[in-house]
Amino acid sequence: MQEYFSGRDILLTSRKGEGNSAKSKEFASILGYGIQFFCLYKVMSAHDLLVRRTTNSVPGETGFDESPLLKAAREGHLCILDCLEKVGPDTVMTLPKCVDK
Repeated sequence: MQEYFSGRDILLTSRKGEGNSAKSKEFASILGYGIQFFCLYKVMSAHDLLVRRTTNSVPGETGFDESPLLKAAREGHLCILDCLEKVGPDTVMTLPKCVDK
């Protein structure tokens, strides 16, 4: 909370099963934030952090939807990046660029 109130961005990390999701939910609840969960995977690219490809009912038509990370940023919500440890370093290095300084 001290980091948050000092105006700094926060990244909470710990080993699996140590309560990060519960702590994040409590933090969001106390401050009145909505939550976006974003499950990450090993082969995720930097592009995938921002948008995801979708297909329409019309054959062959594809489009892009915003990712949970982008949606959380746009709506002022907290985004929980689940399994961040699985993502490659080049993809992780995209995150600081997404934070408004």
